[in-house]
Amino acid sequence: MTLKAVHAEITAITDSDDDATTSSSTFSKTKKRGYDESYISFGFVDSNGSSLCMLCNKQLPNSSMAPAKLRRHLETVHPESKDKNKESFVRKKE
Repeated sequence: MTLKAVHAEITAITDSDDDATTSSSTFSKTKKRGYDESYISFGFVDSNGSSLCMLCNKQLPNSSMAPAKLRRHLETVHPESKDKNKESFVRKKE
């Protein structure tokens, strides 16, 4: 696809005069997070691209994969484990 074709497609999607094209937008405005290895420090492991809590086996949705939300889960649901270091979760994973 050429640059002109991509630009034309984007213009067609964002053109507010044509209601048919705006309703069929192919671009998502939300950020899709993937699992990151640093999430192990909050007690989460990868489960098919999502985060799975090692302590309660709860799988969080993609929208909850922000580090602040993972930390909040650890601190509110598992307060006894909030001071554990990353190595303790790595050992538990193995």
